[in-house]
Amino acid sequence: DAQESRGLGDVYKRQMLFDGLVSRLAMAKGFIARKDYEGKSRCLGSAITIIGALQSSLDMEKGGDIAANLDRLYLYMTRRVFAAGVANDEEIIDEVVSLVKVVKEGWDGIKDEVR
Repeated sequence: DAQESRGLGDVYKRQMLFDGLVSRLAMAKGFIARKDYEGKSRCLGSAITIIGALQSSLDMEKGGDIAANLDRLYLYMTRRVFAAGVANDEEIIDEVVSLVKVVKEGWDGIKDEVR
């Protein structure tokens, strides 16, 4: 069914965004540890862009409370990534990574259900 395969494609795109987000955050931590603040800024900027893409992909009409909660969570993640950049704080990045992993696991479950 075309709609099912399009839905699965959307889930895979989202998974790629989550993977890219975790990767950028890990790279930013490395840049902070090496005091490479230009590299840190590039990675955290990319991370914020990816969070924005995830947030803009939410269907607020069909998603109901789940979409609204994810919207708030993505906004929180954006604020925390920004704070991590200002403070050069690897612990804040770890916090965001743990949140991303929880959300990604939820989408992994949806992917398994769509199959």
